[in-house]
Amino acid sequence: MIQNTIDAIKDAETAAEKKVEAAKREASKMKTEVKEEADLFRNAQFQKAEEDSARAMDETVSQCREKTRQTKQRIAAEVAEINKEAAEKMEGAVEAVIRSLVG
Repeated sequence: MIQNTIDAIKDAETAAEKKVEAAKREASKMKTEVKEEADLFRNAQFQKAEEDSARAMDETVSQCREKTRQTKQRIAAEVAEINKEAAEKMEGAVEAVIRSLVG
């Protein structure tokens, strides 16, 4: 009877050890899965951030090009206006010089 009790305790200890080992294996497996999922999530977030950054950079470059185009257009118009005014004043200046030489 005591032997039966001792054997039952040993069997219970063996079964408990097996359950503990199985739980450790399952916990290790779950830890690995969680780490893999975290890595996938982190990589997806990095990729999304890179794509968002590239899209923002493209938009910024596009805006800069448009502002440059507008500025060049405005400068060209101003230069044309200055050249027109200079040409108009040149005629008067030439006439004034001729008058002063002749006169």
